[in-house]
Amino acid sequence: MPKITFDLTQSEFEALVEKFPQLAHAKIYTKTDSQSARARALINEVLQSGPLDADSMLFMAEQEGISVYTLARVKREMRVHSERRGFGKTGKWVWSL
Repeated sequence: MPKITFDLTQSEFEALVEKFPQLAHAKIYTKTDSQSARARALINEVLQSGPLDADSMLFMAEQEGISVYTLARVKREMRVHSERRGFGKTGKWVWSL
């Protein structure tokens, strides 16, 4: 899904929602919602339910506007475990907490 970024005040956003009500349910990130904080939240949320392959995690991060580099740094900081499962072309890296 494409992402568009705007810097709006609260009153500007409210005026925009009045004009386009479908925006009321849009994901809104404040300037304090850094990529690192969003990456940390994504990793915690997704891996709480169990291991997940790295490709899926990278895809989800991309959908949330989190760069590969930020995700990798936060993964290291959180000491997320990576394990190779399988061999050759069928093998995948799996992340777990």
